[in-house]
Amino acid sequence: MNGVGGFLQRQWFILALIPAVLFGVLYPEAAFLNLEGKTTSIIVALVFLGMGFTLPSESLVSGLAKWKIHVFIQVFIFLFIPVFFLLTIPIFRSLVSTEIYIGLLALAVLPTTISTCSVFTQISEGDVALTLFNASFSNIIGVFVSPVLLSILLQEVGRVMPISVLITIISGLALKMVLPLLVGQVLRFVFLTSAARLKKAIGVGSNLMILAIVFFSMAESAATPMLGENLRSMFIPVVYLTVVHLVLIAIAVGIARIANFTGPETISVMYAAPQKTLAMGIPLLSAYFVDEPLVLGIAILPLLYYHAWELFISGVLKSLPIVEKWGKEAN
Repeated sequence: MNGVGGFLQRQWFILALIPAVLFGVLYPEAAFLNLEGKTTSIIVALVFLGMGFTLPSESLVSGLAKWKIHVFIQVFIFLFIPVFFLLTIPIFRSLVSTEIYIGLLALAVLPTTISTCSVFTQISEGDVALTLFNASFSNIIGVFVSPVLLSILLQEVGRVMPISVLITIISGLALKMVLPLLVGQVLRFVFLTSAARLKKAIGVGSNLMILAIVFFSMAESAATPMLGENLRSMFIPVVYLTVVHLVLIAIAVGIARIANFTGPETISVMYAAPQKTLAMGIPLLSAYFVDEPLVLGIAILPLLYYHAWELFISGVLKSLPIVEKWGKEAN
C-alpha cells in the first residue's frame, strides 16, 4: 500500500489530467464560467506569478560558463525539434485533422520543462546547474520565441498571420506571462526564505490551475460536434509522439557523447533538450488561441500525451545502468 500511495502522490497530476479532460467533455455548459476567456487569463497570470516566485534565476548567472552546451540545448529546443516535426508530420498529414496538426506544430515550438527535467537530472546525479539554466532561460525567451516560431510553422496549414496580429499576441502574452513572472521574481528576492519554503505548495497550486485551464479548454471545445472526431484521430499522433520522443533523446544524447560532454552534462542534455513543458504550454496555447476554443481544445491533446509520456520515459531512463554510470563520472 505504501508503494501505491507513493505512486499516487508522485503522479497525481498526470492522473488528474484524465478526469479534467473527461469532465470538460461531459459538461460543456461549464464553459460559461470562463467568462469569455477572462477566467483563464487570470489563472495564466497567477501561474506565472508563482513560477516567477519559485524560479531560481540565480542559476542563470551561475551557469553562464558552459555557454557552448547552453547554445546546443537551446538550438535543439527551438530549432532542431521544430524542423524535425515540420519534416516528419507531413507523412500522415492527410490522416489527422487540421486542429491536431496545429497541436503537433505548437508542441514542437515549446520550451523545455523546469521542474521535471531538473528533478530527474538531480536524482540521476547529472549537472543540475546546467539543467536549471537552460530550463529557466528557455521558458523566459519562449514567451517571445514560441509564438513567432508557431506563426511561421502555421503557414503550412495556410494560416498566415499578419505582423500586427503577431505583435498583439506577443504583447498579450507578455502582459499575462512576463509581467507576472517579473513581479514574482521581485517578490522572490524580497522573500527568498519563504520562496524556498513555499515552493512545493506553489507547485501544487500551479498544477491545480493548469488542470482548470485544461477543463475550460475541453468544455469550450465539447460544444462542437468536431471534438469526438478529433479524439478518434489521435491514434496516429500518439504512435508518432511515442516514437519521436525516444528518437529525440537518442539524437540529443548521441551528439552530447560525440561532443565529449561529461556524463553529468550528458544527463542534463538528455532530460532538458527533448522535453516540452505543460506548465507553460497550456497557458501559452490558451493565450494564442483565445478566440478559437475548438482549435485550443484539440491543440492541447498532443501536449497532454507528450507530457505524460516524457515523465514515464524519464522514470525509466534514471534506472538505466548507462545513466547511473554517467552520473558517477567526474564533472
